[in-house]
Amino acid sequence: MQQVQLPHLTKINKYLIIAMGASFIVNSILINIAKIPAASFLGLSLAGIKSGLIFQFITYPLANVGLFEAVFSGILFWFLGSELERLWGEKKYIAYLLLTTLLTGVIYIAISMVMGGAVASYPFHGMAAFSSAMCVSYAVLYPDRQFQFFMLIPIKGKYFCMILAGMALWQGVFTPGGAQAWGQLSAMAFGFVFIRLSMHSSFIKLMGLSTLKSAKKKKPKSKANLRIVKDDKEDDGPKYWH
Repeated sequence: MQQVQLPHLTKINKYLIIAMGASFIVNSILINIAKIPAASFLGLSLAGIKSGLIFQFITYPLANVGLFEAVFSGILFWFLGSELERLWGEKKYIAYLLLTTLLTGVIYIAISMVMGGAVASYPFHGMAAFSSAMCVSYAVLYPDRQFQFFMLIPIKGKYFCMILAGMALWQGVFTPGGAQAWGQLSAMAFGFVFIRLSMHSSFIKLMGLSTLKSAKKKKPKSKANLRIVKDDKEDDGPKYWH
């Protein structure tokens, strides 16, 4: 039976959690006290891009307004992000986060153009894009590793990812204001495609990932050791190597 161990929080993910917590506090003050809708300005939307607010492709992760989303994303950064950062190294992990930010934004805008309506004007915001992408990436790398669903129920990584994707899809299709879910699905799609492409040598050379470490390293063959095992009882027979 596998034991669930708390991983060491790595440097980049520590900064992410601090930045997310700070942005959540600032946005809460702006919204509730100053009555300034920061998410509408910093968040990514088709309407904003058409108005020339191109910076939204970079700033939307900084608009964290939901407490549950911030806590849940922080847990995923700690448990999953730390593992990915150790696997790839800091530089490759930062590149992964930057690509997640940009390409998820592009996919979300493309979906907004196709769907129109509320999705086109609703701002996608928060670091849920990071947590959604790394959740899928982690599940592809370690499909049989166990998660603790809601910290209670052990579940394999691939099933955990399916549950999150299903919840986001349901929210995006069947609930009003589900535009945020389409952004998370965009991030999940990127996380899956990135890991699949990173297994091909041409993509590794293109992205400069030549030092990308494989998640499935072959264990080095153990060297055989010979030792004499002494028996307590004296025996007239020959001694044997064990």
